[in-house]
Amino acid sequence: MGRLFAIITTATVLLWAGRAPADVAKVGLLADFTGAFATWGFQFQEGVEAYQALHGKTVNGPDDKPHEIQFIYRDTASQGPDKATQLAQELVLRDHVRFLCGLDLSPHAMALADISKEAKVPVVIMNAATSSITRMSPYFVRVSQTVPQDVAPLGPWAVGLGIKRVYTIVSDYAPGYDAETYFTETFKAAGGTISGSRLVANATTSLRSGSGTSNVVGRRHRSSRLAISPKPNGRSRLRTGTMDGTRRAPRRPGLSPWGPTPIGSRDRVGPHRRAST
Repeated sequence: MGRLFAIITTATVLLWAGRAPADVAKVGLLADFTGAFATWGFQFQEGVEAYQALHGKTVNGPDDKPHEIQFIYRDTASQGPDKATQLAQELVLRDHVRFLCGLDLSPHAMALADISKEAKVPVVIMNAATSSITRMSPYFVRVSQTVPQDVAPLGPWAVGLGIKRVYTIVSDYAPGYDAETYFTETFKAAGGTISGSRLVANATTSLRSGSGTSNVVGRRHRSSRLAISPKPNGRSRLRTGTMDGTRRAPRRPGLSPWGPTPIGSRDRVGPHRRAST
């Protein structure tokens, strides 16, 4: 987090070079403060406030005078790219921000590519992890991670634990495509086999018995292990089990890199598993 705000502060100073000095530099922070992904906005805001409490809110500009860095928070409310675009336009045109930042979800970040190029406003991406995002605008910089960094290591890890056959289910949007592509690549390279794959709409909240995905997986791939990665919360996970809803006993301790998981309703991978959105 310290690196993030050091980048914003340094870039603000450089942006002012050759311009008339200003007393306040405004930074618009876009994130979800309400809705399904509300945890992101508050984490970003608390990080900003903690950094400024320790290091102050001012920085010396090229005129060697102190300038205040002022953050303006806007709630994208888990409502998708149209909302992010609307708020970004308001921040640039009405509030005259020098920078935009935040952006917990990939669709929100991608929606700002044209705005950043037209207004020449730098955008600091604090979480959105689709690998191609930073190629969409020369004004984009990312200080977090990418989906391939999270997912690619799962391929050889799974094969090393004896998981040789996998059926993948991913969300039907950019991070899902990244997850499927890079997991499949490293899993096959390590000797694994992909028995099938399926895209699931982001609005899907259930893979219970009777749903199309559940029926296809259940009929055709009952002996496969199941990989689900990632849903729009940005988390990539590999779950294992048979397609009839039962779970195989671990071959040895440490089957999951997130620690032992009790067998329960949240843990099942078959007809009764509830998928997070």
